[in-house]
Amino acid sequence: MEENKRLIKGQDVYLYPGEIFISNNDRKVITLLGTCVSIILYNTEFKLGGIIHGLLPSAEKSNKNINKFDLTNYIDYAFYFVLEKFLSFGIDRSKIKAKLFGGACVIKTLKNNCIGIKNVEQAIYLLNKENIKITAKDVGGNKARKLIFHPNTGEVYMKYIKNTDVFFEDLSKK
Repeated sequence: MEENKRLIKGQDVYLYPGEIFISNNDRKVITLLGTCVSIILYNTEFKLGGIIHGLLPSAEKSNKNINKFDLTNYIDYAFYFVLEKFLSFGIDRSKIKAKLFGGACVIKTLKNNCIGIKNVEQAIYLLNKENIKITAKDVGGNKARKLIFHPNTGEVYMKYIKNTDVFFEDLSKK
């Protein structure tokens, strides 16, 4: 069972902003986070893991007319999408665990109004509201992060990207 349009059997998955990935297979999911956050839900008994790459805190609080294809950009919508998938497989809510990463203030001009902080606050609010235990987190700060997530085990490897300015410059060239 896998949910993502760009899958080729046996290859790593690169999760882009606004995407969701849910799987019980042994493959690596790789993503880069600046102000965005990744909420990872996992259950070791079912060997199921899901990850979101959320850009903005809340679709509900947005003043925009949101295209239905853009809803997964929002942390609240993406989180509930993954949570509902887990529950639909018969996983008891109390056995779903979470990990949380990202939410840095990486853009110097926005330090006083950092969207990363708002993203982290929204993620923690949702996890607490749904009584999902956070087993690991690394949030805030001023450095981007690279994550490697293994959905079937819930393992996450994280490293800071040392020169965030170069990171954003490189992304703009692609």
